[in-house]
Amino acid sequence: MKKSLILLAFLSAMLCSCTHETTIAYEDDKVKVLHKLTVNVLAVHASHDEMWLVAFGKTYKDVRGLSPFYLEIPSKDSILFVTGRTFDDGQATVHVLNYKTKREIHFPAFDSSIGREIGGTTNSGGSENIESVEGDKMVISARFMELQYRYYLDLAKPEFQKQECFAPSSNNPGKTNYYLWINGKRP
Repeated sequence: MKKSLILLAFLSAMLCSCTHETTIAYEDDKVKVLHKLTVNVLAVHASHDEMWLVAFGKTYKDVRGLSPFYLEIPSKDSILFVTGRTFDDGQATVHVLNYKTKREIHFPAFDSSIGREIGGTTNSGGSENIESVEGDKMVISARFMELQYRYYLDLAKPEFQKQECFAPSSNNPGKTNYYLWINGKRP
């Protein structure tokens, strides 16, 4: 009986030791982004935060990037954003929402780093922008520190076609290494 009471007290303390806070990280006429913070006082390493994007009454967990968390697609009446934890392989999913028709398409980008630098600026160390849109084909360029990325998307299929990365060579100064990930899958 005494052991049961001790266990019950311990479990109660664990449950009560968590604090939850939700704040609005960003909001405009297209999206609302919520920052959900959970702090575990007894087990600090179990604390975590999440960014959730809400659009058209639907919630998308683990949105990547910074405010505004999406890219506006020129001449498509659409926005593009990416969900998926950046620290867990195979999690990236690209979402394209047409804010006039309220139609959504989404497709996996697997191991790709797409979306990580959305909303970033050169001052923050990274940035991500739509480089070109030709019909249903899109190219997004991104920069993180000295790395340069290009992401190729086909919205008609819909699919993530490839990720290119250009990185300075640490072994050969002045040279650039080139990495290609087909469909966003790490080779």
